[in-house]
Amino acid sequence: MNSCCFVGNIVRQPEIKTFQSGDKVANFSIAVDASYKDRDGNNVERAYFPRCAVYGKLADYVGSLEKGTLVSVVGEYTQKPYEKDGVKREASEFRILHFRTLRRKRDDNSSDYGNRGNGGGNQQYNERDYAPNNAPEVEDDLPF
Repeated sequence: MNSCCFVGNIVRQPEIKTFQSGDKVANFSIAVDASYKDRDGNNVERAYFPRCAVYGKLADYVGSLEKGTLVSVVGEYTQKPYEKDGVKREASEFRILHFRTLRRKRDDNSSDYGNRGNGGGNQQYNERDYAPNNAPEVEDDLPF
């Protein structure tokens, strides 16, 4: 099974491309926090930046989201071949199958959203609809 799930913040404004057929894709990256203990027992925090692609009608909505928007994505890992300076290469990408915007619940003791440094153990999220009322309906026969 080829399935990946990430929760993170959009790194920069998604870029929308339109193909000759009229189909669209929104390309973006998200910052995914990770923490673990090293061999010496020290907490190590780092971020990963997976590249994501959303195809079809949902690409317009994703393209309207701003940098910093917290999202949950589920998709499949793919590799896209390309050539640079005569050398064939492959770029990793996650083709998003399910997309949702999220917001962190406010802590009672803070006006900030959540605590990013807690290792994710007790972060809580509220789901927010990913399509506003004026968004076009997403049909079931889409390729994702």
